[in-house]
Amino acid sequence: MEPVKANAPRLLALALVAAGFFALAGLAWHQMAILGDGFWTIATGRWLIAHRSLPSSDPFAFGSMPGSWVIVSSGACALFALVTDHFGPRGLMVFAAGVEALAVWLLWTRTARTAASRVMLLPLALFFVQVDAADLSARGQIFGDLGLVLLLFLLARLRDGARVRGSLALVLPLVAVWANLHLSFVIALVLPIAAAGMAALEPRASRPALWPFLAASCVALVGACLNPYGPVYLRLALGTALDPSTQRLDLFQSPGFHEPSWLVAPVLGVVLVIARGRWGGDRMRLPEQTLVLLFLVAACTSRRFATSLVAVEMAIAGPLLDTFDLPRARIAAHMPRLVAGASAFATAIGTWWIAHGNDPLGDVPVAAALVARDAARARVASHQTFVNVVEPLHWGGYFAYAWMGEPRYFIDGRDHLKLFGNGAFDDDRTLSQGDPGALEVLDVYEAGVVVWPHGWRIDALLRASPSWRLAYADAIAEVYVRVPARRPRRYS
Repeated sequence: MEPVKANAPRLLALALVAAGFFALAGLAWHQMAILGDGFWTIATGRWLIAHRSLPSSDPFAFGSMPGSWVIVSSGACALFALVTDHFGPRGLMVFAAGVEALAVWLLWTRTARTAASRVMLLPLALFFVQVDAADLSARGQIFGDLGLVLLLFLLARLRDGARVRGSLALVLPLVAVWANLHLSFVIALVLPIAAAGMAALEPRASRPALWPFLAASCVALVGACLNPYGPVYLRLALGTALDPSTQRLDLFQSPGFHEPSWLVAPVLGVVLVIARGRWGGDRMRLPEQTLVLLFLVAACTSRRFATSLVAVEMAIAGPLLDTFDLPRARIAAHMPRLVAGASAFATAIGTWWIAHGNDPLGDVPVAAALVARDAARARVASHQTFVNVVEPLHWGGYFAYAWMGEPRYFIDGRDHLKLFGNGAFDDDRTLSQGDPGALEVLDVYEAGVVVWPHGWRIDALLRASPSWRLAYADAIAEVYVRVPARRPRRYS
């Protein structure tokens, strides 16, 4: 029996690690969805696989700009299409939830090394997933979180001077893969330079060499160009990130702090800066405090960086908790029970979250899309002059997935700068707000079919117009078809 007792703490530690991943995956699955971006990503991947080439023009939407279309995240497109075609939309959600959970789990287990610190850091790891709940979906963004975690690991190795050349060699494949999966790879070009600046705050006696950080940024620049479009893609990514219109998108706006949950990460960041000033090793104290403050400011100005702030907080808090001087004599006797209890709790909530997952097609107009497609085809067959299908931006991705360009639809969320930089976004806003000019917008786009969410203001305009009739309605969407124009009578 003695060997069993000796192995019990290690088995409990492994159980905690496994239960932690199960809880993270369960929470990610519970919040996971396939929004418009996910659907057009699948459709684009299917097109790439079928044609084995880059498209010369947009095959999906009629409202886009003519000319070449630069595909964003082409690697993610192909990967998502393969997963969906083999395992269905629900399989894609499982895959996306697993990637998100893996990113947080790696950060949790690699930064907190003891069972006690992992128990204390697990709530923050779960909060990492929860803070991104509103935007967590099967799209390239999930690779952004994983890329940031791996980048933090590489920068930590450069900070500690551990196998510098080997670490630099890993930057190239990391950024090359990242660039083909999500536009967030841009942070890999900037963060190493910022890390060099923060490392320069360290006293010379304990300061790490700065050249590896600068070299990492240069290597990342080379890796970013290893994509189907070469340096052109890098220019697109930087232009998209820096364009003023991008900053006006909701995801890049300040959280506003109208919800108390948005205060958690900033308040924790301030607490962590103060705690790092009192505890932990003296080496790299000021640079680590500066790193937290940098991401704290970013998270307060842009909602997109909220999870990045939590990731940095975990990276700093884990080692700090490992070195925190607990009253060992009192805690040691209860630690097996604490670890077992935390494991059981993580397993229980993970099971509940998995049982309450989302329907991948629950928020899209599946039936209405079929009606709209048939109506559009009927108008074409009868040689009507107005045959285009108009739908809101957030449904465009699903129409790409369901129709694959036959027929084409109005707009989606692929590119608000070039592809739809022709005023289509403004026209979509006019339609969504139900402005009086909405009917004129439909005439300009030669709309013959309109699919719109149930209960929006444009419904009243279409119902009151003699030029439109309601063809279908359910709890999600309504389909309106333009009434054929009457031909003037001929008198002999």
